Amino acid sequence: MDKQEIITRRLLNQHLRGNKCNTVKDLVSYLTAIQGQDYPGARWSLALRLAGLNDGKIQEAFDAREIVRTWLMRGTLHITAIEDVKWIQALVSDRILAGSVKRLEKMGLEEKEISLCRDVVGKTLTGGVCLTREALLEKLEQSGVHTGSQRGYQILWHLSQEGLICLGPHQGKQQTFVLLDEWAPESQSLSRAEALVALTRRYFISRGPATLADFGWWSGLKTNEIKEALGQLNDCLVKGK
Repeated sequence: MDKQEIITRRLLNQHLRGNKCNTVKDLVSYLTAIQGQDYPGARWSLALRLAGLNDGKIQEAFDAREIVRTWLMRGTLHITAIEDVKWIQALVSDRILAGSVKRLEKMGLEEKEISLCRDVVGKTLTGGVCLTREALLEKLEQSGVHTGSQRGYQILWHLSQEGLICLGPHQGKQQTFVLLDEWAPESQSLSRAEALVALTRRYFISRGPATLADFGWWSGLKTNEIKEALGQLNDCLVKGK
């Protein structure tokens, strides 16, 4: 396979040329997870891949709980289909959270205080409540948690990465936080082995031709895990020479 063929196949598989999806949800589900750190850029990324798509239709998919934006791979924001968010997060979050311990400790955020934050945020948002970042941090301050000096962001990041909360509907120009279990009650649960195979398969189908290193960087998974999953996908993936 020469360079031009690799480029052509990637454009087709990433649906940047010849898209076959009909809806925002179908597109996001096919791509599995789309980088969402830059929210306007993420919406443009979707619009480039689906004819006739506009910002209003993208927002409708969020509000209808067909797609969701939260912290997934590499500890960064991604957009994913609502039914996929929990199993993807469960698969990739352990290493990310373990790698954040020292950073949080430097801010004085040890497990005792994180546990308090978890309890406060959980009780505050229970029952379909949605609050902006500012309002949620104010609730934490009222509970005795200092949220200045980036502590507030790190708290919300941590609670999102571990699956307690996610980003919900907009209030004006601000996106709110909601409880993930309430916002995505029908999200699938997979065993780790099932999730590993599913994520590997969907990555190479939607991003290939790609290397093991490409997928390792994108997913944050260990090389031995990826090799294990690839060993179970010989029937649907072709290995290049």
